[in-house]
Amino acid sequence: MFKKTLGLIAILLLIVVGEGYWVVKSGAPQRFLSLFNQEISGLGDSLATDINATDTDMGGEEPSVSAVVATLGDAQGDVTVFRNDESLALAPFMALYVDDRIETGADGKAEIGWTGYGRTLVAPNSIVTITSAEQGTANDGLIAQIKLEAGRVWTRLDKVLTSGSSFEVQASNVVATVRGTSFGVGIDAQGAIGVQVAKSKVSVALDGGASVDVNELEQLNINPDDRVIAKPIQLSPKDLLNDQLYQEGNVEVPKEYMDAEWMALVEMVLSQIPADQMPPEFDRAGFMEYMNQVKSQIPPEVMQQLKQQLKADLIKNY
Repeated sequence: MFKKTLGLIAILLLIVVGEGYWVVKSGAPQRFLSLFNQEISGLGDSLATDINATDTDMGGEEPSVSAVVATLGDAQGDVTVFRNDESLALAPFMALYVDDRIETGADGKAEIGWTGYGRTLVAPNSIVTITSAEQGTANDGLIAQIKLEAGRVWTRLDKVLTSGSSFEVQASNVVATVRGTSFGVGIDAQGAIGVQVAKSKVSVALDGGASVDVNELEQLNINPDDRVIAKPIQLSPKDLLNDQLYQEGNVEVPKEYMDAEWMALVEMVLSQIPADQMPPEFDRAGFMEYMNQVKSQIPPEVMQQLKQQLKADLIKNY
C-alpha cells in the first residue's frame, strides 16, 4: 500500500512543483491527472505514520542487503526483455531482475544501469542474461554478473567496488572480473572471445584456471579451442577510432545512474504512469533534466523523508 502512496506523493510533487509540465506535454490523459485529486487527501499524515512505523520496525538498523540494482536505462530499435521466457513490454527505466535476458536485433541496442555504480551497453545482435545482482548496504558494495551468449557488451563503472565486491562478464568458458573500469567483451559466431580495456585493468580467467590481467588500452583474444590464455596485445588508435561501441561506452556514466535514492524516486514516478498512457517517443534526456529541476525545488526535509522511505520500501520488497 505504501508503495502506491509514495508513488502518488512523488508524482504530486512532480506536478505541483513543475506545474505538470512533463506529464501534460507528453499527452497523458486528463483522467490520469484526476487520480491525484482522488488520492491526495491525508497522504501527508500517511507518509509520516508509515515512516515512523518503519523506523520502529527496523530498530534503527539497516539490513545488510537491499534490492536488485539493475534497470533498463535505454532501449532503441529491436530490443526484447525476457523474464521466465516471456517477453515483457518495455518501459523507461524498468527494473531488471536476476535471470532477465536482453536480446537485441540488428538495429537494436540497450543500456543496463547499475544504480550507483555505472552501466553496461548492449550492442546490436547480442544476448545478455543477468545471472546475479545484489548490493550490500553494510560495505556499500555491488556483486553482479552478466552472461554474454552472443554479440558484445561494454561496461563502465565510475565507482570503484569495495573489497569483497565484483562485477563479472561470463562469455562461454571465459570470465572477466573487475572492481572498477571501462571494458568490453565480445563473442563472435565462431565462439572466439575478445576483451578490450579502456581504463584500469580486467582479470580474465579461462575455465577457472589462473587469471591474466588485461591492462589499459590492451586487448585479449581467446579462440574456442585455446587451453591457455595468450598474452594481451596493445590496442592501436585506429582500433579505437573504428570501434563504435568503445566510443559510446567509454564516456562518463550519466549522473542519474550514480544516485541510488534519486533513481529509485524516478523509477517510482514512471511506474505510476500506465503503459498505454506513456508517450510513444519517450524523451529520456528531457525527462531526466526535468526531474533534476524538480529535485532542486523539493524541500530538503521532504526529500530526506522520501529517500528514507524509498530505502525501507525496497528492503521490505526484497
